[in-house]
Amino acid sequence: MQGFKFPSTKEKLPLVGLGTHQIKQDYYYIRKAISLGYTIIDTAENYQEGKAEEAVGKAIKSFDRTKLFIISKVSPNHLKYGDLIKSSISSVQRLDTFIDLYLIHMPNKSVSLEESFSAMKKLQERHIIRFYGVSNFELEDFKKTIKFGIKANQHEFSLIYRYYEDELNFCLNKNILFLAYRPLSHGELLGVRYDEIFKPFVAKYKKSKSQIALRWIIEKRALPIVGSNNIEHLKENLDVNWEIEKEDIIKLDKIFKKLI
Repeated sequence: MQGFKFPSTKEKLPLVGLGTHQIKQDYYYIRKAISLGYTIIDTAENYQEGKAEEAVGKAIKSFDRTKLFIISKVSPNHLKYGDLIKSSISSVQRLDTFIDLYLIHMPNKSVSLEESFSAMKKLQERHIIRFYGVSNFELEDFKKTIKFGIKANQHEFSLIYRYYEDELNFCLNKNILFLAYRPLSHGELLGVRYDEIFKPFVAKYKKSKSQIALRWIIEKRALPIVGSNNIEHLKENLDVNWEIEKEDIIKLDKIFKKLI
């Protein structure tokens, strides 16, 4: 697998994306990440109160915009039609560009899906956004969004956070891209607690713990969103264009499921 085919399009996305939730407001790290090879940039209107979007906007100015894929998210308290339109325009102003994929950051049951997705479709018609989807929806609520033409679903997912694996499999059956945030569980997977578990896989594949953890997610056909203020870690997390043998995927599944 060399990349992810974006649903219902001819676009090919890389194997990992860059998250900006924890990245410093200084756009240097985002710009450096793009220069290293990251082309998917994930942000949101409420990351650092809009400053993350501003940093992304500054960082991408010296790059070919056609080669970048920008994801942003609208907050749950902005899901009414007018509020959602207003939020998107504010995000676009901070980013100083259109949004490739616009996600509902989390559900708000006081606003109907019909109202929110009506706004999404209007934004798509106006070329303010290209595609739309959701984030942090429980499976039964997520199923209700399918009829609105969503293209992606984002959730926390890692070797030690498997609660949305059923939702991932549902997405695969519906040809919806699954974006996995916190793929290293805030660095917990890299702690000494898991050294012995990773040791045989590190030795066999000559890869780091983080590379193995990210590649496992990719083998599950999900796209991990990673973030770091460490340049070496940014480089390391890009090196995922290799394969884990099926028997080792099964081993990792069994080992880590026992720990959940």
